[in-house]
Amino acid sequence: MGSTGELVVSQKNHRYTESGLSNVVLQDVEVRSCPHCGDEQIVLPRVADPHCAMARATVRTNIRLNGDEVRFVRKYMGLSGAALPQEWA
Repeated sequence: MGSTGELVVSQKNHRYTESGLSNVVLQDVEVRSCPHCGDEQIVLPRVADPHCAMARATVRTNIRLNGDEVRFVRKYMGLSGAALPQEWA
């Protein structure tokens, strides 16, 4: 955030596109907003918790994963694109 001054803190739902998944919405997360420029920051004190839940939910689906989902799980597991097929074999 480029502005200086007091941030406005609120709770709201946030479409978590930063995860790489377009269909994830975090509910009632803390959001800090700049009243001057409108920039927003979400606050995730334990970012590993939602990422773990998202990875588990993604691999437990009974449908074929799309490219974004495969990429998210691969990155969560800390694997390269070449190593993922070997891990899942």
